[in-house]
Amino acid sequence: MAFSKKVMKVDGVAVECFIPEKEQYPAPLLFVHGSSGGSWVWENFLGYFSSRGWTCYALNLRGHHLSGPVEDWGEVGVDDYLEDIDKVARWIGKDLIYLGHSMGGLLGQKYAEAKNPLKLILLHTGPPRSVVKNIDVNAFLKKGTEKGRVMTEKVLESDKDPQKLIGYMFDQGNVDPEVLKMCHQMMGKESARALQGMKEVEVDPNKVTCPVYVLGFDLKKLGVNYPIDLNQELAKYYKAKDFQIIEPGGHMFMLEKNWEEFARLIEKWLVQ
Repeated sequence: MAFSKKVMKVDGVAVECFIPEKEQYPAPLLFVHGSSGGSWVWENFLGYFSSRGWTCYALNLRGHHLSGPVEDWGEVGVDDYLEDIDKVARWIGKDLIYLGHSMGGLLGQKYAEAKNPLKLILLHTGPPRSVVKNIDVNAFLKKGTEKGRVMTEKVLESDKDPQKLIGYMFDQGNVDPEVLKMCHQMMGKESARALQGMKEVEVDPNKVTCPVYVLGFDLKKLGVNYPIDLNQELAKYYKAKDFQIIEPGGHMFMLEKNWEEFARLIEKWLVQ
């Protein structure tokens, strides 16, 4: 099915809109990216779902990709990103399905606590503070610095070598060279304050009454060995309707060679 594309600005927040020629489903999909990302990470998924009749929106949190720059990253925190999500959701003006990747998934859990979308789909996303309070939640960020991401007082950003994304963002051999190069070029700055704030996000699972689906990721691939399986704990926390692990695939599985396999899985969740 044909679809049209456009970019809209919602009080400074850029939203990529993919509108099918004939809408088949009443509930729109809202895609929210992770740290240093943007609507570009959803390129494959936006085309896939809009061609099947879903109206799709992919926002860019403030300071990311198509949204306007921020004057001071040190002033950007979790509440600012939640404000961006809320203003876009209100602009859409319909009950929606929320799909969040990584940081965008943790933001989605907090958003769902207050707003409860029709469904909440969490893609390689960490659980709230109460689940991880007894483990080293800095381990993932530490791995990032080992793999070439540079943390300063205010921002996190990638260094100059795209090959360092292999093993951290992508599975070895599962990403085309041009995609790897594109991802490295597109990854922007991320607020260090917001990333640190993510460790303190708490969510009351009793207030998240919408169906929750979890697509997890094997952190052992990164050399991160926690005493608990964060994926299973996340699914258990929200009594997930379904839970699966990305395999094969890396953190940015949406851009890897077998991305369509996971798009089909998500499509199954959407129509349940």
